[in-house]
Amino acid sequence: MKFGENLYNLRKAAKMSQEKLAEKMEVTRQSVSKWENGESYPEMEKIMKLCEVFHCKINDLVHENMVDIDSLDEDIKMMV
Repeated sequence: MKFGENLYNLRKAAKMSQEKLAEKMEVTRQSVSKWENGESYPEMEKIMKLCEVFHCKINDLVHENMVDIDSLDEDIKMMV
């Protein structure tokens, strides 16, 4: 998996729409869509904010394979 797929999976597990995530991130829905589709990547500041939103580590977002489920917040683990 790649960043976009990991982001998509975390967002879906949190039952959050692209629009709601965009509001939290202070970006457009199109930006979230582009991140998930691999058309663009957020700046490091936004990646840090995504980690806050999903209670995860940077590695959970950017790692090729989101295998380390133990590093995720308990609420996210229950959804994944």
